[in-house]
Amino acid sequence: LYAIETPQGELDEAIAEEAKLQAMLLKAKEKKRKAQERLERQNQLRKEIEDLQKEVESDKKLLKDAENSLKKAEKEYEEAKSSWDSETARLKPLNESIERKKAKQTELEKLISDKTKELKKLENELAFEQKKRNKMKAKSAGVEKRSLSKKEDFEKEKERVYELKNAIKQRESTIQKKDKQLQAL
Repeated sequence: LYAIETPQGELDEAIAEEAKLQAMLLKAKEKKRKAQERLERQNQLRKEIEDLQKEVESDKKLLKDAENSLKKAEKEYEEAKSSWDSETARLKPLNESIERKKAKQTELEKLISDKTKELKKLENELAFEQKKRNKMKAKSAGVEKRSLSKKEDFEKEKERVYELKNAIKQRESTIQKKDKQLQAL
């Protein structure tokens, strides 16, 4: 009886051993699959971080160019504004002089009978200064227009710098998040 049961016992033992080995094999394959997925995710995150770092470097170069452009625009704006202020200051005494002479002209018109000669001289001076003022106003208008244009350029550059700084902050934040994900893996 013992001799008959022994081969069956060995077979059962072998079958149990085989089932155990197959279970271990499945477990090992699953472990291998998960490890490969984790490795692929790590590689993907590394690539994403590398791409984002390249974008940040590119954006930093753009930011540097934009900041230089902003400085240049600001300098040009300040120069144009200074020129406009100078033109305005030069025009003020002439305007004041014209106003005084107009007042005097009104006064002299009341005394026209005995002041005709003086009035004629004053009218000639007034006409000359008005022509001069008109020329200066035309020149000043060009300076003002250039000043306003430079101010607009300055404002555009300032907005561009602000947007680039925000884009860099967002990308750096994304890099930190992905770096944390990478470390968690």
